[in-house]
Amino acid sequence: MAQLDPALTIDRWHTHEPGWSPRSDEVELLWLPLIGPTALALLRRLDALSEHGPALVRLDDLGASLGLRSHDTGLRSIVRAIERLATFELARVVERNRLEIRSPVPHLSARQRRALPASLRLVDAWHPSASEVANAQRREARLRQLTATLLGLGASEAEVSARLVRQGYTVEAVTRAVNEQRRRASVRTASASR
Repeated sequence: MAQLDPALTIDRWHTHEPGWSPRSDEVELLWLPLIGPTALALLRRLDALSEHGPALVRLDDLGASLGLRSHDTGLRSIVRAIERLATFELARVVERNRLEIRSPVPHLSARQRRALPASLRLVDAWHPSASEVANAQRREARLRQLTATLLGLGASEAEVSARLVRQGYTVEAVTRAVNEQRRRASVRTASASR
């Protein structure tokens, strides 16, 4: 990692991926075993500091605020924690004097989930990965598109529902898609009659 200035501007690195607030219970529970307590405490402190916009902080003050007292060892510890966050792509050094922290903190990758203790792997199973969320969103968009196309070709709602359920979509998802198309059709009809 590049040499850091003694004072850094801290800002957010906004991503459009699903994830958690750096100060959430999920981050503490699932990321702590991966990045360690100092890096987690640092991530949370940096998130709090940058909550309302960029913030200027001195590295030695930052280290002292986390209990890393000695000037030399405290600075080395804080730099190591920053490097750890960068290794896990939870922070990035943009310039020698600028550090961005990732917000939101992403869900764990499959490899990261395997590194968790067994008890935490069960907890993380409740949270889909970014790719699982993206796949579900694509599948939902495809369902809406198929529903609109089939209804537009003159198929009845019952025919559309039966066909899409046979293709593997859940009854609940198909019902939502059909109801959405029905609402859109009624809005179009109401707009056309004005």
